[in-house]
Amino acid sequence: MKQSLTLSLLAAFLLATSGVFAEVDQEKSQTIQKSTDEAYLIQTLENIGDSEDDIYYGNIACKRLAVYGTDAAIPTLVKMLASEKQNFNARFALEAMPGDAVNPVLEKAAQELSGYCLVGVIDTLGVRKDANAVAIFKDILASNKDVKVTKAIYAALGSIANDDAIAILLEEAKTIADRAPITVNKYDENTLLAAGLADAILDCADACEIAGNTDKAIELFDAVINPAFPVFNQKAGSYRGLLARDAAAVELLISKMKSEKCCCFVSGLKSIREYSDNASESIVKALVDVLPELSEDRQVLVIRALGDRCDEVSQKLTFPVLDKAITSGSNAVKIAAMRALVHVANVDIKRAAQLCADFAETFKADDAALEFAIFTATNVQNDEVDAIINSKFQETNFANVADEDVALYCALLKIVENRRILATAEGLVKIADTEGINPKLRDAALSALSEIVALDNLNLLVAALNGEQDDAKVDWILRAACTRLPREECAAKVVEMYKAADLEGKGKILPLLKQIGGPTALACVVDACWQKDTADQATQVLGSWNSPDDIMAVADACLKLARESKDNKYRVRGIRSYIRVPRQFNMEPAKRFEMCKIAFETAKRPEDRVLIFEVFKRVIEVASVNAALEYADMDQYREDACDAAIFVAEKIQGTSPELQAAMKTLIEKTENKDIKDRAQKVLERK
Repeated sequence: MKQSLTLSLLAAFLLATSGVFAEVDQEKSQTIQKSTDEAYLIQTLENIGDSEDDIYYGNIACKRLAVYGTDAAIPTLVKMLASEKQNFNARFALEAMPGDAVNPVLEKAAQELSGYCLVGVIDTLGVRKDANAVAIFKDILASNKDVKVTKAIYAALGSIANDDAIAILLEEAKTIADRAPITVNKYDENTLLAAGLADAILDCADACEIAGNTDKAIELFDAVINPAFPVFNQKAGSYRGLLARDAAAVELLISKMKSEKCCCFVSGLKSIREYSDNASESIVKALVDVLPELSEDRQVLVIRALGDRCDEVSQKLTFPVLDKAITSGSNAVKIAAMRALVHVANVDIKRAAQLCADFAETFKADDAALEFAIFTATNVQNDEVDAIINSKFQETNFANVADEDVALYCALLKIVENRRILATAEGLVKIADTEGINPKLRDAALSALSEIVALDNLNLLVAALNGEQDDAKVDWILRAACTRLPREECAAKVVEMYKAADLEGKGKILPLLKQIGGPTALACVVDACWQKDTADQATQVLGSWNSPDDIMAVADACLKLARESKDNKYRVRGIRSYIRVPRQFNMEPAKRFEMCKIAFETAKRPEDRVLIFEVFKRVIEVASVNAALEYADMDQYREDACDAAIFVAEKIQGTSPELQAAMKTLIEKTENKDIKDRAQKVLERK
């Protein structure tokens, strides 16, 4: 495609001003940037040179003249065209000026300049679509040997796109093959020149098509299908030529489908999706007829392209093809047809639904094919599909599924899950409760159930999880359900179930409440901690609570257990669970230290008290060192306190008066030589 003038000017401006912007006269720069006085701007340019500062001033002055300039500025700007460093600045202004006075001076310059400056002027004449420049370009081409100039002329002719410009380009296309052959992997000058000519012809074809001259556009598109041009240009010409022919493209399209050349097939394939609705009947009928003659790889691509057409005629013609492909084609063709079925299923929704439901017989145990079967069965939006999939589900005996068929029936359960077919809920519970069921089927059933249940039948999910021993799996499944349901309402429902359950049922529901989290669930668990029959499991659940929003309420409940429980086991469990809170959850250091102090005072056993020193090790601050050292005066805890203090101190970056003071205190208090030596190293840190 032709070079973008805007981008070339921007690149040139950045190059010209890099490194000098800070050095130019800022006052002068601001004056030029704000000026609307044409005379002042012209005067600025009159004696401008090629220094870096001049290039910068010229750039901003020409930008202003592009807006405020008149014919009076043309002579000054024309003089700048001969300067390689000011050429683009001058053209920026000239290109934007209205009126008839600019083109003649640019035409004259095109006959006098050479090299880079000529390339720029040619580009500007093309942007201005100067028809009078075409004859000049023709003369230049006759004698020019500069590839850059030739390529610029091609681009300009492509922009002008009148009859004379088109004639020159087509004449050039006839002789392009006589030049040195183009390369495939290396863009040498001949390749770039051929690509530039092809781009220009395609630009003219676009202009003709927009103007309604379809026959001429087709001639130009076909002219680019020439071995002398790069393959990507040939593909573009072939593809655009097919579309321009619309319904008349049938014979040519079919030849592309059968062509041994991959580029011909690709251009035809790309066009299939884009023919107008008026052309759809003839195009699609022809493609359906030729489909059996194509290789499997090509059948796959054509089927996918047909499935992407959105008009009603195409879809009606395509549906029987997909039906046949799904029931009798190779696996690759079946997959392509299943993918396409999503878009055309409404032509015959009952049959489409049956095809989705029969995927097991269709694909057997091909994992890749099953993924597409799941995709299609999930995305065909119609209640008829739900009914047929449910029927398939109800008639399947999951307990008797052979090992080699497990993947098939896991796919069926995945479809049930994705479509959220409520009628399968009780059957899914039955699968989960079936003794000896394949673990993959059980997991798939639980996963499906987690996406299906609502508040009014949440008990089904709880019942299905009764026999699950893997806490992580319970967590995953319950969380999947609860993320869809309002948490507090979900918790309230489970609490109701808890209250109505027997002791064994209560034991199974308590862990579920932890996974739900929130005030309602927590309140139920806390209450259970004080009931004789449920205290043991409830206190364990409370001690592993993992919802950050609830954690301070959990800490209060644990502390109360530690202080008030009559059972020593629960007092110990309560204090250890309380200390877990500042150790594992984020909070301000001061709050951590406060909780450590409370825990130390509340705990009765030394082995519980020493747990607070692990909390200090989580806070890498001098304050944590000092907090640990507060316990160093107690003989029983001195070494634990000093160990925590030096652990933190060594991880603090740098030093400070506060840290040095703490290390001196540590050296005084510890009797451990190793800790003294480590503290001394921290003191000597710079």
